[in-house]
Amino acid sequence: MSSSELEYVLSLREDNIGTSQKRLRSEIIEFIQRHEDAVLAQLRAHESAVIPTSFGEITLNLADLREAVA
Repeated sequence: MSSSELEYVLSLREDNIGTSQKRLRSEIIEFIQRHEDAVLAQLRAHESAVIPTSFGEITLNLADLREAVA
């Protein structure tokens, strides 16, 4: 594989990762908006909340959320 072919493949991979991250972020936000009370209850009880996504379950930790908004 030539260097230009490798660069092209890597650029496709980066584009795919970027698209996946945007989709995941969108799914998380949408779930939280639709299930706000349940998510808040989980965060209060366990300092974490499990969010189902098409990528699998994502666990949001209260400490990470606090850091993200600080």
